[in-house]
Amino acid sequence: MYKNALNDVFHRLGNVFYLLGKPNKIKRKVNNKFDKINNIIMKHTIIMSLLAVFLGLMSCEKGNKDEYPEIKVGKGSESLKEISINKLTERKIVLSGGNEKFLANVENSKLAQVTIHKDTLKIKGLFEGETFATITSHDRKAHLKINVIPQEISISQDYILLHPRDESKFVSLTGGGDIVNLDVDDPYGILNLKWNGKTNILEINALHEGEATITAVSNGVASKTLKVVVRSEGNLEKLGYYSSYSRTLSHIEPKLVVKRAGVGTWFTNSTVPYGVNDGFNQRSAVRVGEILNPQKGQNVQVEIKSFPYPTSFSIGTGTYPVFVEEVRDTTFVIRGKGFKFVLPKPE
Repeated sequence: MYKNALNDVFHRLGNVFYLLGKPNKIKRKVNNKFDKINNIIMKHTIIMSLLAVFLGLMSCEKGNKDEYPEIKVGKGSESLKEISINKLTERKIVLSGGNEKFLANVENSKLAQVTIHKDTLKIKGLFEGETFATITSHDRKAHLKINVIPQEISISQDYILLHPRDESKFVSLTGGGDIVNLDVDDPYGILNLKWNGKTNILEINALHEGEATITAVSNGVASKTLKVVVRSEGNLEKLGYYSSYSRTLSHIEPKLVVKRAGVGTWFTNSTVPYGVNDGFNQRSAVRVGEILNPQKGQNVQVEIKSFPYPTSFSIGTGTYPVFVEEVRDTTFVIRGKGFKFVLPKPE
């Protein structure tokens, strides 16, 4: 390329010497020719310089590309590959590597939200599920699996002692997934419950003595149990019937107690085991069927009969589930729905 340019220069110089007899005109032509030659040389010089700079930059770029480290997610010795985050909570993770300028996007923006602030990745859980975040820095990439899980179930109390007919008790229940179910184990119907899902408040009313458990259950998290014990105040020292529908036990003291092996025990308000109705006054009585070898904590079915009519006594005739609450030397206590009996032990 330069050889052709020089040949062209010499050829044009020959023409210049041929025209030496015309000084002014020749001078102008020579100057014009040299200007054109200089322009050609300058253009080629600039092109070659730019080409050299471009090749140098490409060489540096290739060298720098090999020098960028892999992106590291987190501060630990190993880059995080997976995290779990609760719904509606945020987690911050430090990033390093690449050229220290990061971008991030999430596969499913309905489940999680990701943003970058300098070298920190911010992740916010929105709805339960699995998705992936992709972090890029120059030509480096890292992938992070995001599990959005429900928050652990929390109950403000795990044990409550109440009295029948007292004011309501309010318990806060939080966490769990989109659906939280309450499993209530209340065999004797001691509680009246009202659940407000908007405020996550459970209102508990105690009706009579007994024990119950309330378990909050939701998919993906451990269940949480609340134990409720309802007790009436007062002592169970005397034989007979006790009502447990109020804060204090109400005792009906019998005038006569009759125990018959294989049959049961009578409690009567008169001297007649089967009650009296003389047209003016009614003296009721009740018979509790025999419970052989009662054991504390035992659930049994017992037959109870009211006299002289099925509804004469405070508790009517029927078969009732009862709980053996206490066993003493000569007596034992059974508890049913709203009532208690202190009975003589069978011989």
